[in-house]
Amino acid sequence: MKNTFTSIKKLSGYILCLSLLLFGKAWCATNHNIFYAEYETMKMNMALRVYNISTNASENDIAHAIKTDFASSFVPGIYTYREDLVSEYIKDIPTLITLRDELEEIFKSKAPSGRPSRFEIKKYVLAVSNPGLTHETPSTPTIYIYKDDGVSNLSASILENAIFSASGITYLTKRISAAQTIEGLWIQNAAAYLIPGGADLAYCTKLNGAGNAQIRSYVEAGGTYVGFCAGAYYGSKTVEFNRNSVSGDEVYAERELSFFPGSAVGPVLAPYEANSKTGARIAKIKWIVNGESSAQIHQVYYNGGCYFSGGHIQV
Repeated sequence: MKNTFTSIKKLSGYILCLSLLLFGKAWCATNHNIFYAEYETMKMNMALRVYNISTNASENDIAHAIKTDFASSFVPGIYTYREDLVSEYIKDIPTLITLRDELEEIFKSKAPSGRPSRFEIKKYVLAVSNPGLTHETPSTPTIYIYKDDGVSNLSASILENAIFSASGITYLTKRISAAQTIEGLWIQNAAAYLIPGGADLAYCTKLNGAGNAQIRSYVEAGGTYVGFCAGAYYGSKTVEFNRNSVSGDEVYAERELSFFPGSAVGPVLAPYEANSKTGARIAKIKWIVNGESSAQIHQVYYNGGCYFSGGHIQV
């Protein structure tokens, strides 16, 4: 009977907490500690309503409204900052980061000692779906990640999250289409131009000619190009992929960019199968600097990648 009563008591508590969560401003008691029900939107929607902020308002105004509302109506407890939801109203990543830091400072300064308190951050990288031409040149140094036909969604997302999570990197990160690449406005504020993995034949279809000319012009003026997997093949003079393969997916052809003057040859570690992860491996690598191999081993995701042969990069 005691166990049954305890179970009913726990279930009632869970139902109460769930009900409170659904109705917004709520709290429930657990082990005599007061937890404020997690705010999934960090009071964002409330702030937008209270201050009559619309998506036409400046992003700094929106950030200020959210911060002011949170500071004025703070209740001790556990909070979750959902940057993916806030970014519906704030598109500028530096503004998102600043807002997050300011909210965290408010939280830390007001959270009472001796009570459970936690500020969770769900990391988010702004991704632009099917971006159109910009017709504007943003002033913030930006890392551009190519995203168009042939680019793997997984590879592009991994790159975005890796950059966003890296310590000390404050650059804005944006996806860029083939049309935007050809337009060329990105060159004026680019910190780097990245091409993720995927299928580089599709890159050729979209970028050969005008697009590659813009990328090459940027690099020759001192810019940085980084290719991952298919992007590495694409930046080499010659692609040798699945040479002499009986499966019919052999690629042996030259590429326009030719940043590496030799061949990108692959796959290296395992056979590659399109639309499959059967060839995926964890590659263990060491960096070689000035002819000396590092002691630390790095584990890198691999699926069909290449090695470079027959050329020498001038640094």
